[in-house]
Amino acid sequence: MGYTNYFHIKPCKNEFSPSVIGKVKKILSTYETTYEERLVTGYCNRDEKPTVTKDCIMFNVNSDDTGEDFYLDLHDDMGYFCKTCRENYDAAVKAVLMVLQSAGYLIKWSFDGGLEDDEYKAGIALLTKAGIKYNDRMKAED
Repeated sequence: MGYTNYFHIKPCKNEFSPSVIGKVKKILSTYETTYEERLVTGYCNRDEKPTVTKDCIMFNVNSDDTGEDFYLDLHDDMGYFCKTCRENYDAAVKAVLMVLQSAGYLIKWSFDGGLEDDEYKAGIALLTKAGIKYNDRMKAED
């Protein structure tokens, strides 16, 4: 059984704002520096950098054999999940979800745990290290 993040996007959003794209890229860059792990597009594409476009975000850790790709496409109005198995890149997943929640792209997000868990705190720490201030609109459902 794996540790999982769950999120539901708002179907009325067609593309990510330049501000959100910039914040996501900053989070991923900060993750690589902080954890000294290279991020890639996904498990099956370990040669390419993470995908961060106007309508899609996709990434995983180059060395990860247990967790799943973080994948969000704004043209799919369904619920998503990303099983990270508590790998380090869970911090990046949570930080990205926090930015998306705050910017109004998500209906809600949650994870297998509580707001006092180390994994949630690691997401906030990464967000802060990337120069993005944490606020209550970013909170996951507890």
